[in-house]
Parts: sequence; C-alpha cells; structure tokens
Amino acid sequence: MLVSMIEEIRARSYKTNVNQTPVEALVAFCRSVLGLSVKTVHRAEEIPSEEDTSSPTLSVLDIGLADTAFDVAEVLRRGDGSASRIVFMGDNITDVCLDQALKLEAVGILSITESLDNLAADLQRILLGETRFSPVIAQRLAFDASSLKYRLKTQTLVSSLTARQLEVLRFLARGDSVKEVGRKLYLSHKTIDNYKYRIMKTIGVNDRVRLTRFAIREGLIQP
Repeated sequence: MLVSMIEEIRARSYKTNVNQTPVEALVAFCRSVLGLSVKTVHRAEEIPSEEDTSSPTLSVLDIGLADTAFDVAEVLRRGDGSASRIVFMGDNITDVCLDQALKLEAVGILSITESLDNLAADLQRILLGETRFSPVIAQRLAFDASSLKYRLKTQTLVSSLTARQLEVLRFLARGDSVKEVGRKLYLSHKTIDNYKYRIMKTIGVNDRVRLTRFAIREGLIQP
C-alpha cells in the first residue's frame, strides 16, 4: 500500500526512472526535485497522529489496492481534518472504486496514465482548493447541482450503499464478526447488525459467503 503524504507541490518537468511505477515516480519527484516532505504509509496504523505537527495537507492514495486504500481514507476522514484532503490515483479505475472514492469526498481522482507533469499540476491546483479529475475520469462523472457533489453517470448496485455501509461491508466480507466490526467502528453490535441487514437486502444476498463473493467480484476487497 502506498500513501504519499504531500505538503505542497509545484509543477516542473522531471524524467522518471523507467523501472519506477508512476506513483513511485511522483514520490521521487516530490522528494528530489521539489525537496518536499513525503511520507510513505503502508497501513492505517502508520497515519500521523492528530498531535503530529508535521501532518500533511494532502494524502494521495493508491486506489489499486482497493479495500486497504479505502480503509486508510476512512481513518483520515475521522481525524481532525489536518490530513483529510484525499486524492486517489490509479489505473483502470472501476466504477465501483470510483463511486467509493466520491463517497469518501476525494478532492481529486487521477489516472496514473497521465504524464508526471500533468499529475503534479493537478496536485498543485488541488492544494489551491480546486477539485480535479483526470479527463478519462471526468467523462464518467456528472455534477449534481442539488447536492453540489459529483456522481457516476452510470449508477451501479453499489452506488445505492452509503460510505458507512461500504465500510461495514468490507469488514464483514474480510471475515470480521459483527462484534469485531462494532468494536473497530465504535458502534454497538446492534447497529452493525442493522447495517448488515440493509446491506444484504440492497445487494440481494442472504448469507456471509455470498456477501464476500459479491465484495470480491465488485473489487471492494482483494481476494
């Protein structure tokens, strides 16, 4: 899992190592060319605490690792806001993952097929307060004037689930018990039971095995 914590960025040209992934190249760009503080986080437990004064203003998450990236995003959203500006990056981003990123209030969703210069420019504009989507992402979205939020043009079955329901679904699909999910989310087991019932009714399954298969098939968790 790669989460790049970026405090600020300016767009400049930079030649990447052919052996680097686009996200690794962006991290190298921030460190060696721009001289910025970039922290790599592999698990949600490694996210800087609220007391950490070096906490970044922007968090760039690799959406390719699906459930792990979304778990980290949920933790960031529950923080004090110091690291809550979230950007997802990835390649061949599915509608399901795109829908989840939007529900997590991402301020940017970028395709790693873009040039490094374009990615850096987008991050710069995001840090100035804009919301940015790569062209291949933007063409799949529509702006809802009533909610002032972006949504998928083509709705999926998962689209009807809330961000909290998706979070609960991921925990259940990975094998956590209702009590374990409640403990992790600081909710009662009765509340989680209600979430479980509504989730299973919405997606049309009646047991945990089918729920897990659904989550894997839709890219909500990794096999």
